[in-house]
Amino acid sequence: MGDLKKENGKPLMGLLLVTVAPIYLSVAFLHWEWLVATASGWTLEAWGQLAAVGVTPLLCVTVLLSLMSGFVRTSWKERLVHFRWRDPLPGCRSDLLLACDHRIDMTTLPPEVSAFQEEGLGPRERNSRWYSNVYLPVREVPAVRNTHRKYLLHRDAAAGVFTTTVAVLFADVIAMLVWDVRIMTGIGYLSLVLYLLLLAVTANEAGKRMVTGSIANFLNYEHSGGVE
Repeated sequence: MGDLKKENGKPLMGLLLVTVAPIYLSVAFLHWEWLVATASGWTLEAWGQLAAVGVTPLLCVTVLLSLMSGFVRTSWKERLVHFRWRDPLPGCRSDLLLACDHRIDMTTLPPEVSAFQEEGLGPRERNSRWYSNVYLPVREVPAVRNTHRKYLLHRDAAAGVFTTTVAVLFADVIAMLVWDVRIMTGIGYLSLVLYLLLLAVTANEAGKRMVTGSIANFLNYEHSGGVE
């Protein structure tokens, strides 16, 4: 997983930097006259202020990415993208997901797959059996690995956008109370929320495909003798 997250470094930063656009546009819309007046001064102080306006959001996103990776628990990321409070991992529902995949013949399932279809099996135990018996043997298969990488990418991006949105909202409230100045417009917040939902839904679907794709590839490997 460490290698996958390393591969996602630059794409993740790119997805997170999209959140800067609503901030820029909101500041430009709300404070256009101030920006023009500052720019027309052509002083060193003016350029410093403009540079702060332009660079600060980028620095904030970079810092938030580091904080998110170091302090936001994985369980909260899973809850965010799977819209479930308890047992959010898609492997917890592997029995339901495989039944919906047309690639999988439900009449010829090997013991490793049928093991997590047992009635009365808890979600965590089901996820554990799927992970240990099915996912691990095929995790390096290109299709499975690529789906897992995309899942982690969009899951972490969704968590980053959520963190950034909360931080901007907090800063906006402080600015209103202290200086009576707004940072974001309503449309700006709406844009961030819609972008967050897009990333969360994308991660959700990638997680489901990771589960069913690993099962399908496990069956292919098992039939071809690739899995012992």
